[in-house]
Amino acid sequence: MKTKVILAVLATTIVGFILGWLIFGIALADFYKNHTIFYPGLMKDPPSFPGFIIGSLGLGVLIVLIFDRWAKIGNFLDGLFAGFLIYFLIVLSFDLFSYGGMNLFSPGLIVVDLIANSVLGGLVGGVAGWILGSGKKETTTL
Repeated sequence: MKTKVILAVLATTIVGFILGWLIFGIALADFYKNHTIFYPGLMKDPPSFPGFIIGSLGLGVLIVLIFDRWAKIGNFLDGLFAGFLIYFLIVLSFDLFSYGGMNLFSPGLIVVDLIANSVLGGLVGGVAGWILGSGKKETTTL
């Protein structure tokens, strides 16, 4: 396995975990609490951090695999746009499937969740693209 791929997976995992904690655990925590229908046992106290870390690892592997093997993304800006789109589609599907089958959160939460996760995905994708493209020489044609 290429060193850049391993570094990109590690970086996306770390960035995804830290930004996820900042966005969802701090910045939007009260919003999520106010727009979720709670029932006994819904929330773990304390949360399962290994679950968050392994989840971040899984999304990091997915992004890096897509970028490296198929999309050939090798810069921050392309990674930003692709990561945004990939996370947007994953979260849109998950949130709407959940909304269709569960009485758990409000439609307003879906919108905020979609935007917040898409921004997170864009930043994670940007980091992946930047690392995968690092060291490549730009070529220009005259």
